[in-house]
Amino acid sequence: MKFTYNLLATSLIIAMPVAANAAANKMIDDITFYGKAEIQLNHTDTGLMRYVKEGSNINSPYSRIGIKGTHQLNDKFSAVFKFEYQVKGMDDDVDTLTARNTYIGIKGNFGEVVFGRNDTRFKKSEANFDLFNETADDISQVLAGQDRLGDSITYSAPRLGQFNLAFTATIKDDTGFDKNGYAWLVTTGDKSLKKSPYYVAYAGTQDLNNLDLHRIVANYRIKHLVLGAMIQQSQTSDGLKDGDGFMLNAGYQMGQWLAKVQYASDDSKIRHAEEVEQLSVGLDYIFDSQAKAYILLSALDLETNDDNTIGLGLQYKF
Repeated sequence: MKFTYNLLATSLIIAMPVAANAAANKMIDDITFYGKAEIQLNHTDTGLMRYVKEGSNINSPYSRIGIKGTHQLNDKFSAVFKFEYQVKGMDDDVDTLTARNTYIGIKGNFGEVVFGRNDTRFKKSEANFDLFNETADDISQVLAGQDRLGDSITYSAPRLGQFNLAFTATIKDDTGFDKNGYAWLVTTGDKSLKKSPYYVAYAGTQDLNNLDLHRIVANYRIKHLVLGAMIQQSQTSDGLKDGDGFMLNAGYQMGQWLAKVQYASDDSKIRHAEEVEQLSVGLDYIFDSQAKAYILLSALDLETNDDNTIGLGLQYKF
């Protein structure tokens, strides 16, 4: 297994200059190497939270490396691909590389369709809502449906006025479930809140990863203040667990500082075996569009137990 990961890592390193040279020679129309390097020192009281261990630890939360690109096939169609891997080599983890979004597909005037491992369109509905994305305070700590599934088909339609439509499908013979799974997403506005001051999304699933879900997300920017709200109805496809959840957050930027707070609650008992609440606060220092340092504190409260974590981190995106 270690040999496989090492071979894959070596192949990626060797492929970079080769692919870059190919792009220069227009063999590939558009190719991008990207990634995220992050290190975090955190302390967690009981280890009840997902993604963090009890005690003091050094983590590399969701550090990654990837390559993506397009190639013009003819005047109507282009091929698209992405290969992305999570890198765990900075901490004590046996599996150095694990697959993230990895797919190939085609796009044209009809939109885009890709096949492989990909974030479901339900997961994508969060856009930039989560102020504590990919930390112990990530919204998936409380709410179900933040899934990245293999053997999936993802279709994104051309923009229709102010609206975007997208779908995910998984085939039962590939997933091991007894039904095909589906997700859908409708959005309006701008997820980055730059072209418009708002973002609104509705997403749902049917039998996708054994979940039936409905979610509404809204973000709104007022100068330096960003406000967000999310409501979600969650149910397992067999109907044995169901309930409602919601999240509220706010972020305020003061120069290079970003202060943020986020509250989440859910009673479906899907992510945890009990009703759960989480309150998180944080402060980021933004060096530039690629790098930031941060501190975060979070309290997770269940009916019979609780957990607290504090973290200091440094993140660099390229």
